[in-house]
Amino acid sequence: MLPRSVWDELRASAGEAMVTVRGWDWSLLQNRAPVKPTVSEVTSPCPTKRDSYLRRVLGARPSSPLLEKGKMVHEAFMSPFRGEEREFKEELLKKVHEEAKLRKAIADEEGIPYKVESKLPGSVIGLSTIVKPDFLVGFMPVELVYGWNGNVERKKLALAAYALVIEAWTGLPIDAGVVINVNDQGIKYVLVRIGDYYRRKFLEERDYLASILSRKEDPGRAESCPNYCPFAEVCKQ
Repeated sequence: MLPRSVWDELRASAGEAMVTVRGWDWSLLQNRAPVKPTVSEVTSPCPTKRDSYLRRVLGARPSSPLLEKGKMVHEAFMSPFRGEEREFKEELLKKVHEEAKLRKAIADEEGIPYKVESKLPGSVIGLSTIVKPDFLVGFMPVELVYGWNGNVERKKLALAAYALVIEAWTGLPIDAGVVINVNDQGIKYVLVRIGDYYRRKFLEERDYLASILSRKEDPGRAESCPNYCPFAEVCKQ
């Protein structure tokens, strides 16, 4: 379901990721806080993670046009892989849907194994009971995101989380993942080498957020917020 160029890059860069933080290293992965966050909470765009505090502690449920657009992009791309017949009127969504149908047809023809939203045991690395990457191609995690650079960067952290979960679950090293980045300019497949930087960064963010949620402690507003944060208006109140 991935373009040939991604597989070529994967082969050419094999062995480049230096990894010492693995999913089977329990001493590094323990999260002793009683509250276990989700992958999306840990990788949210909020610098202080106040969005998770507002949602989990205060019960806020905001939305935004960008968030809704992201959901529609996910549906447009993922519905063919679920075997669902959908029609989309917006030009970008139609383009995404056609791309997904093409990728599914190629994957099916070539016999490439993939799973949609596989349920993985997140509790093994101190996350919520179940975590679900958008796709697994073999055991390689693939995440879809709508937006620009900031969203791609946080999805790289999500790939690190899924790599750690899969390693803890299977005992197999997972050194790469893919971000499928959709924006108004088109669709781009970004190969990510999941080295120690992203793994350690994810674990640091996980522990920080778990501590906030466990203590029900308001971390305060960030000095600079991303303009696409759905909690922006709630946070100002």
